[in-house]
Amino acid sequence: MSLPEAIPSKDTGWQRLSSVSIAYFVIKFTISLLRNAIQSIIPGIAAISFFADNKVLWFSVALPAAFLLITVYSFFYYWYFKFKTHEGEILIHQGVFKKELLNLDFDRIQNVNIIRPFYFAPFKVVNCIVESAGSNAAEIELPGVKEAFAIDTRTRVFEAEKPKEERDDEENEVSKSPDSSMACRKLSNWEMAKSGLTSYFAFVALAALAPFSDRIFSFLFEYVYSGILAPFESIPILKAFVITVLIFLTAALLLLTLIAGSVVGALIQNYNYELHDNNDRLVRLTGLFERKSTTLKKSKVQSIVITQNLAEKILGRVRLQYRQVGTSNETKSDSHVQVPILKPDASGTFASIVFPDCPQPGFTKIHHSYVKRVFLYFWVLPLTIIVSIPSILISELFLFGLVLLIPGLLAVMLRYRRFGYWFTGEYGAIREGFIGNKTTIFPIRKTQTVRIAQSRGQRIRNLGNLTIQLGSGPVTIPYLPMSNLSEIVDKTLYKTESSSEPWM
Repeated sequence: MSLPEAIPSKDTGWQRLSSVSIAYFVIKFTISLLRNAIQSIIPGIAAISFFADNKVLWFSVALPAAFLLITVYSFFYYWYFKFKTHEGEILIHQGVFKKELLNLDFDRIQNVNIIRPFYFAPFKVVNCIVESAGSNAAEIELPGVKEAFAIDTRTRVFEAEKPKEERDDEENEVSKSPDSSMACRKLSNWEMAKSGLTSYFAFVALAALAPFSDRIFSFLFEYVYSGILAPFESIPILKAFVITVLIFLTAALLLLTLIAGSVVGALIQNYNYELHDNNDRLVRLTGLFERKSTTLKKSKVQSIVITQNLAEKILGRVRLQYRQVGTSNETKSDSHVQVPILKPDASGTFASIVFPDCPQPGFTKIHHSYVKRVFLYFWVLPLTIIVSIPSILISELFLFGLVLLIPGLLAVMLRYRRFGYWFTGEYGAIREGFIGNKTTIFPIRKTQTVRIAQSRGQRIRNLGNLTIQLGSGPVTIPYLPMSNLSEIVDKTLYKTESSSEPWM
């Protein structure tokens, strides 16, 4: 898929969205309602399901009424929504009960993402999402605008940061061959489906259903499994065995269904994944029903994070993120570009797209006293207090506490083995993890602050904890020798003060 060429435009007067944006607002507000009020809605649904005499009547009235209210609100939201670009900024007038006038300067914009929902395709409009630096969610959404407007806005935002001579040279190059400089890396849909297996969605959903398990199984045994159990009523032992098998099969089927849903969701979200390398920026294209185009300037990447959880470790895969300002959390967001699944040996290739001169990190372990100190203060002392206060060392509880120390020591050892650090004159990397790994690679020149902390015990052993604040969030490594810490701080301060390159 080639990227459409931008069409130059001038500042515009107030404009309206396409009327098809009403459908987008209905979907958006419905999802927002379910997400924000899920804890209040689930008990209500459960109460109606199990206690109401006429369940069909309740649901047939409540659901259409809620949908009607959302639709009416979406219509008025669309009706009052206006936007325009004026003198290097985007202006938005929105709101139904509370009117808002938003403005966002081009030089404060971090991303302009273009999303093509399938229901927008017949009308040749897109959803343009504009994000400012430091935001974890979209600052401004323009659903139902012409694709030419969205592409032109994105081009003008990126061009606003460049000197005129550089803009003229790039415009000439793009006009001759818009795709000549774009190296495309594609990931197969089979790999995208595998990425669904690395998500913990199925287990989280299963845990959310756990409080309702008694009522669910009571309903199944009363209305579904009663015919299966009828022949075994006169044989209690056999009936108990059949009940156990049915419970196990039901739980397994539910888990497999949730895992399948996670796989299908990952495939839909990351369908036909493409990552285009276009000189100074990355362009990610992905999605089945909503084709998303996310553009990321390489110079704004604060760090690269390579993670591997337990499921990814079993599958022999990793996940990579290009992180910008304000994207330190793990939540899903379009404010960074993510490669959802990769073979470990390919992560270096994808990292070199943004940091081409960064060598392969060779990590140094932290000081071994980490194991003794953490195990003593966070496992031995707490368990000793918990066991001794109520029982004054009753033998059974004392032995139980000793047994708990074994997994505690194992957990501390696993953390210790995965901690590692690596610093050169240009780049740094910190590795951490418990069962999996998380590696953060960053240019030293983008460091904002460096902090060293010491406990009393660390001061005696001449050790300290290092925290480096990046635009994408802090990274911390504990129990480093002070000689190494001093060297790292000196390199970092020298690089940040001597570098003339912008940090974002």
